[in-house]
Amino acid sequence: MQGILTATLIRAKGLTGWSGEADPYVTLSLVEAGGGTIDDTSSGSSAGALGKHRSTGIKQEMRSNTIFNEDNPRWNEKFDFIMVPAGSILLATVWDQTTPIEAITSLSLSRERFKDQVLGRVKVPVLDVAAAGRIRDSWPLQGALMGELEMALQWIPASLVE
Repeated sequence: MQGILTATLIRAKGLTGWSGEADPYVTLSLVEAGGGTIDDTSSGSSAGALGKHRSTGIKQEMRSNTIFNEDNPRWNEKFDFIMVPAGSILLATVWDQTTPIEAITSLSLSRERFKDQVLGRVKVPVLDVAAAGRIRDSWPLQGALMGELEMALQWIPASLVE
């Protein structure tokens, strides 16, 4: 079964940046469930390792705007994923953007400090959204000490669109 998945990124609460207030943005990725693995530990995240989950890879990815100096950002951004297999997983990753000033004033001289930092992730099986039709909820960020992400998700079967 395939369809259109509409993800509305509403807000996050309780984010903590690497050096004070966060400059958060979110990447929304559709990962097709299947044979291989996606390694969540390769991000260099200071938020902690999340391990691996089974998938064949990222099929579609979208990015929100960055909200600067805000630990409780509101995005209210809508993303449409077209022809999504219901067996996919929506992976929402919350990042802290490293600004040039933060990179320069950092006491750390490592190359890792110049990369954006993962604050946490949320994984939502698309099959759950397809079964309910519509879900609005706050999910705790995996791999983070605190923080949550609020999204509204809607599924429209491809058979209704044709």
